[in-house]
Amino acid sequence: MRKKDTDKSSEEGRKKRVHSRRGRKKHGQPVLKAAKKGVYSCVTAACVCIVLALSVLAAYLLRGNAPGLIGGGGAICWLISWYGVITAARGFKERERKYLTCKIGIVCNTLLGVGLTALFVGGLV
Repeated sequence: MRKKDTDKSSEEGRKKRVHSRRGRKKHGQPVLKAAKKGVYSCVTAACVCIVLALSVLAAYLLRGNAPGLIGGGGAICWLISWYGVITAARGFKERERKYLTCKIGIVCNTLLGVGLTALFVGGLV
């Protein structure tokens, strides 16, 4: 009787080991990681937002006496946001990855780029 108990516990231990090797997904599929270029794209969108917030803060604190600094920062943000769109699009080429960060990066950077373009064109008119 004691031998059956040990056989049963060793069988359960073996099942646990096999299950832990498989990972969390069904049928032993590996857990997918986020696409690296999508993460870079999201980081660029966050950096653009931070730089724009700092530009608005500088314009407020300097009472509008630094238009070159703020305009240059806006132009650089515009370029970086479109670079983020390109990086996110390239992230879709990565195999066996999650593409959620690519989708988020494309949407955020496109909105920032279009918004900055609208500000520029509105300033010209």
